[in-house]
Amino acid sequence: MKYWRREEYIGIGAAAHSFYNGKRFAVKRDLRGFIASEHQIEEITDDASDEIEERIMLGLRLTEGIPKELWERVRGALPLIPKQYYKIQNDRLSLTAEGFLVSNEIISTLLAHLEEL
Repeated sequence: MKYWRREEYIGIGAAAHSFYNGKRFAVKRDLRGFIASEHQIEEITDDASDEIEERIMLGLRLTEGIPKELWERVRGALPLIPKQYYKIQNDRLSLTAEGFLVSNEIISTLLAHLEEL
């Protein structure tokens, strides 16, 4: 859940991933190299992620959805999404069971219409 909520986490071991201080890190898949190394060697995989886009994308993959501060940024695209695919409840936009089946398409459409504030 830490991944989906953009909370920090540290991965340890070959092929491990981490998210710390707004940056994503990865360890190579080389198990022998990992065992032979004195220290875990990590590479930054993404140090300039678009936080808003990522919060929308990850949040819509959770049943809790995204808060009003985020869905207002994509409000203009909502008429493009069939109403049975999403709901707004308690100031949160989330996908319905039907919407989860086509979530990649919905998220792509919403992000293509993201408004800058």
